[in-house]
Amino acid sequence: FEESSKDAYRETFTVLSDGLPQIARDLGNVQFIKMMGNSAEYDLRTTRDGKEYSFYVLFVRDKNGIWKIRSF
Repeated sequence: FEESSKDAYRETFTVLSDGLPQIARDLGNVQFIKMMGNSAEYDLRTTRDGKEYSFYVLFVRDKNGIWKIRSF
């Protein structure tokens, strides 16, 4: 995760810690949307209770060239 996002996601994942294995199993396809400079957008799909959900995922490349999640 990108530095500016780490604390917020750490809190979220701590709260969800017991359910994370199931959440990870439920994740569906990740589809590339577009790349703009040092950022890349993806669409992450999952199905819960028979209903499909779409989540926007934004990756950014840091000063060392490492891709990190900024938001989803």
